[in-house]
Amino acid sequence: MAGNEDQSGGRGRNPTVVRPSPGGSRTGSAPPSPTAGARAPEANREPAARATPGVSVPEAIGLDIAVREFVARSHNPILSAAGPLLSLGVAIGGSAYQADIEALRARAIDAVKSFEEQCRHSSVDPAHIRIARYIVCTFVDTAVFQTPWGGHHVWGSRSLLVLFEQETVGGVKFFDMLKELSKAPDRYLDLLELQYVCLALGFKGMYAERPEGQSQLQSQQEALYRLIRDRRPGLGSVLATHWKGLAEPKAKAFGSLPWWVALVAALVIVIGTLIVLRTWLSDAAAPTAKLLATRGLLIDYAPVAAPAAPSRLKTLL
Repeated sequence: MAGNEDQSGGRGRNPTVVRPSPGGSRTGSAPPSPTAGARAPEANREPAARATPGVSVPEAIGLDIAVREFVARSHNPILSAAGPLLSLGVAIGGSAYQADIEALRARAIDAVKSFEEQCRHSSVDPAHIRIARYIVCTFVDTAVFQTPWGGHHVWGSRSLLVLFEQETVGGVKFFDMLKELSKAPDRYLDLLELQYVCLALGFKGMYAERPEGQSQLQSQQEALYRLIRDRRPGLGSVLATHWKGLAEPKAKAFGSLPWWVALVAALVIVIGTLIVLRTWLSDAAAPTAKLLATRGLLIDYAPVAAPAAPSRLKTLL
C-alpha cells in the first residue's frame, strides 16, 4: 500500500483498466498503461542510471533463496530486471531507522529507471514495462510505509507511485491488475510472475488492514500458484515453498534494544514472581501458624504443688 491512501480503496486521477483479450502470445498486444497522463516533471528531470544487462535477482542480496531460485529458473526478463528493486524493498522493510531518506529515495528512483531501461534492452513490450513499473513502485512504497520512519518524511508525500504514476492507490490497484491479467495468463505470465514474487516477499496491499485480510490474501496466493504452476511445470517444487514475507519493523526495533533493558525486564519479572510466591505461601501457611500459636492455651496442664514449708524446729537446729 503506497501510504495510508492505499487502504482507502480510492482511485487516483488515472485509473488503470486492463482488458486482456483471450488467447494470444505473451509478446502480443499489451494492456493499457497504468497511467494515461505524462510522468511528473521530477521523473523527467532526474537522470537514470544505466543498467548492466544480465543483472538478475539471484545476484541481489536479501531475497529469499526459494524466490531467487524461482526467478532464476523462470527465465522472465521482467523479473530479472526487477531484482535490484525487489532486493531494495526487502532491505527497507526490515529497517527500523533510516539516516538519509532523501538519498534512499533518489537511489530507488534510479533503480526504477534502470529497471525500465533493462526491460527495453530485453525487448519487453512497452505496455508491459509500464504495468511492471507500477507493480514494483507499489512494492517498494509499501515496504517504506511499513517502517517506523516511512510515513513521516519526504516519502510520505513524494512516493515512487506519486512520482511515476501520479497515484496513491497501489495497494488496491495491484489486486485489480492481478484479477484482469489472470484472465489471459498465457499473454501476461511474466507480469503475473512478478506479482507472485511480490506476494512471496510479503506484499499485502489492501488486505493488510482487513479483518479477514489474511485468509483472503491466502486465497489470492493459492489461485496464482495454480495458474503459474500449470504453465511452468518445472517450477512446481519451487512454488510450493512457504511464503516468507517482509520482516516486521516492530520485531526489528525490539531486537535492537540495549542489553541492559532486557536485563532490567528479566529482573522485574523475577522479583515480581518472588513477591507473588511469598504472598501465596503466607496465605497458605496462616491457618497452621495460628494453630501453633494457640496450642499451649488449649492443653489442660495439671497444677504444680507448691513446695512444703520447712519445719521451724529443723531450721533452729
